[in-house]
Amino acid sequence: MAVYLSRRIIKPVYMLNEIISGIVEGHYSFFEWENSYRELNRMADNFTSMIKAVTMREEEINSLRKHLTLLVDSMPSIIIGIDHEFCVTLWNKKIIEITGISTEDAVGETIYKVFPFIRTYKETIVKCLYHQEIITFNKVKSSELELGIYLDIIFFPLASESKKEIGMRIDDISSLVNQELLIQQTDKLLSLGNLSAGISHDINNMLTPILGYGELLGMQFDSDSKNYSYTEKIVESVERVQNLVRQLLVFSKKQQFEYKKIDINSLLNSFQKLISHTIPENIKISYKLDKKIPYINGDEGQLEQVLMNLVINARDAMPDGGSLAISTKILFLENPLQPNWNWSGPGAYVCLSVSDEGVGIDTDNYLRVFEPFYSTKGSKGTGLGLSMVYGIIEQHKGYILLNSEVGVGTEFRIYFPEADSRNTIAKKKSLNHYLQGNGETILLVEDEDLVRDMLCTFLKNNGYNVLDAPDGNYAVEMYLSKIESINLLITDVIMPGISGKDLSILFRNEFSDLPVLFISGYSDNKLTQDDWQNKNSMFLEKPFKMDTLLKIVKQLI
Repeated sequence: MAVYLSRRIIKPVYMLNEIISGIVEGHYSFFEWENSYRELNRMADNFTSMIKAVTMREEEINSLRKHLTLLVDSMPSIIIGIDHEFCVTLWNKKIIEITGISTEDAVGETIYKVFPFIRTYKETIVKCLYHQEIITFNKVKSSELELGIYLDIIFFPLASESKKEIGMRIDDISSLVNQELLIQQTDKLLSLGNLSAGISHDINNMLTPILGYGELLGMQFDSDSKNYSYTEKIVESVERVQNLVRQLLVFSKKQQFEYKKIDINSLLNSFQKLISHTIPENIKISYKLDKKIPYINGDEGQLEQVLMNLVINARDAMPDGGSLAISTKILFLENPLQPNWNWSGPGAYVCLSVSDEGVGIDTDNYLRVFEPFYSTKGSKGTGLGLSMVYGIIEQHKGYILLNSEVGVGTEFRIYFPEADSRNTIAKKKSLNHYLQGNGETILLVEDEDLVRDMLCTFLKNNGYNVLDAPDGNYAVEMYLSKIESINLLITDVIMPGISGKDLSILFRNEFSDLPVLFISGYSDNKLTQDDWQNKNSMFLEKPFKMDTLLKIVKQLI
């Protein structure tokens, strides 16, 4: 009897007890029931069904947990969970990368211990925990984390019935802030460019009579006299100001480069005085110029800007003094120095080197120095100097290389292709006789009195009959009252009332072959190439030399 009870009742009950113990311990193994009473069989079936349901539910929960963990770990943000005891409950992959602390080591530890950065926000955490408020900090500037400079930090309460808990998210918004700053800087540059264009126009109008009268004055003296050398200084000064104005216009994208054959050595020699005024006395400047270098094709004003930017960079890199070396030499290249160089092909190249003994450029900044708006000088720099240098060199079909070592110094090497042939540089002591006029009549329309008076005087002194008008309306009235014919119309482009372009159209309606010379202090004028690039029209930008004016007048007439 005892054996029967043991087999039929006690054993199944014992097995049931084992299953319940296993469930408590988290084991859901399937047990076979044999020879049990019907009631125990039903109980076993129910338990088996329950075990299967619990197992499936646990698998679903585990799958969901893995999915949520993957989701949180895949976010580029730092995600942290903090409970009411200020212990970590959640620690995602991004914060592991930043701190090097694993999830296992972080969870359960005090947040201030594993993430010291958070200590600044102790009061915020308490407020978020106990007042259940969402608290946001925008554009936090910090370099403590291995993220960008600008961060967005948000603390938010987690919905939990059992305990108070909050979440924290940190986002790197540096690229977004940089884009906003870039837009702001671009807007400023656009405004500055428009201002520069307007100022340049006024300066050019003032320079034109100074240059013209300076040349007229020079004609009154022998070329070897002291007074003649004074007039040359006036003309040279005006030309230097003109180059500065051209730089303003290029900066504002209102001016195209004016290429001519240039001797880099001569450019450096004429620039030495300005460089010496820019460099403090504790910096020693040395020059090593190869006298055999060929000429290059370039814009003189832009090349001066390149040189000045590199010299200023060298100066700023040596606050305690040092040596600045500038050198030139000729090289023969068979292949481009870099694959991305849009070079002119094999041949002779002029190498201009500017080197200093400054602090040098570290690896992080080395590859970014030519990026627009990227500066290694902090708030002292605009981030435009070297990017403008790079753009100018590129437009000259040249290439710039950088070598730098922290604590040793920096060298910039620029390579320019050789020009086709050397310039013939000769000072003209007098204007060629063939440029003189023979009594031809010129109608001059210019709203600037000084410019108009100077041009009238100069053209009359060189054999032309000149009718002058201060604006387009007056010019039309003057022309209609005159019987004599007009051989040439010289007109400013932008004037009050009728513009120079409209004036030329009115005159050409009657005389289709009338030649027109447009003059303007604006490079970004209202003309198109079709308006002046033909046999009967030309454009001359102020200020201009008088021999240039006479050549164009002679060519048109």
